[in-house]
Amino acid sequence: MAKTDWRETDGEVASVERHRNRSSEWYTIVFTYKVDDHWYGGTYTSFDEYRKGDSLPLKYDPADPARNNLVERETKLHWLKIIGLVLLGIAVISIWLMSK
Repeated sequence: MAKTDWRETDGEVASVERHRNRSSEWYTIVFTYKVDDHWYGGTYTSFDEYRKGDSLPLKYDPADPARNNLVERETKLHWLKIIGLVLLGIAVISIWLMSK
């Protein structure tokens, strides 16, 4: 099912954890949402600040309401980070080997 067929709903922020380093600030957001009397939820990272109880717009797959665009985005970012680290490692090893 294409994501354009996904339905919109409002989730609710259940908790927020703030993270900082020298140059940026980001938040780990835990959220819940209800579809047909069943509760679902997830965790994702945001650069936007939220507070517990805030409304959080999201889209979910009507064929599998546990799937939502926020968690799927987080999964893609996770894999991109892993791939980036592997490529960086290969580059460092290649440079080191060439300097020998």
